[in-house]
Amino acid sequence: MTAEYTNWETEFVDVKFVDQRLKSRFFKIMDAFAAA
Repeated sequence: MTAEYTNWETEFVDVKFVDQRLKSRFFKIMDAFAAA
């Protein structure tokens, strides 16, 4: 396993984590609109 591969793996995990946060924020906004 090269350092390059490890870096790629870490970046991939970061992207997934950020994607989850964006999705949860998006759903919270949609809930607010639905409740309004």
